[in-house]
Amino acid sequence: GDLNPLPRRKVALARQYGRTLSAAVEAVLAEPMRELSAELHYTYKEIDLPLSPPAALEELLKAQEQFSGYQKRWVTRQIVILEKGGKLPSTYPFPLQIWRVGEQTMMMLGGEPVIEYAVKLKEIFGQDIFVLGYSNDVMAYIPSSSIINEGGYEGASSVMTTYLPNTWDTGIETIILSQMLDLAEEAGVVRHPVR
Repeated sequence: GDLNPLPRRKVALARQYGRTLSAAVEAVLAEPMRELSAELHYTYKEIDLPLSPPAALEELLKAQEQFSGYQKRWVTRQIVILEKGGKLPSTYPFPLQIWRVGEQTMMMLGGEPVIEYAVKLKEIFGQDIFVLGYSNDVMAYIPSSSIINEGGYEGASSVMTTYLPNTWDTGIETIILSQMLDLAEEAGVVRHPVR
């Protein structure tokens, strides 16, 4: 979610980054590989990930006058729901999944999680796990608590490009990590904390 090569936006740089990535892949392929046993264990669950309380209809109507483009469409969708007597959701069904292929663990999160999730899960389960985003659903950025508190694009305004009625609640990081710990225990994933 929050990792980009810098500088960027030039074809020459994109080619350079492609060559760098290609060299890294070739270096890994040249190393001895670990054979995995032919065993598959998996777990999956969806959790109700809380959103911040939505704005009142009056606030949305004011915002509709000020916004244009995608921001106006985002606000208008909410207004239409409320004016028809509907209710804006306060949670989103967020998918979490773990696969153990032999001795290799893959931890999967929905959406586009920021790097803090991979860092924290690797601190708990060791550097060899794979942490994957865009798994089973792509609803929005999945910011950490610090990024939500900072605001900015990933933490706040990017939600206007989605169907979510508001930003994520500041406690989602704790919820996601706690639920991943529970799921890992269910899948038999052993903790290997980084020291």
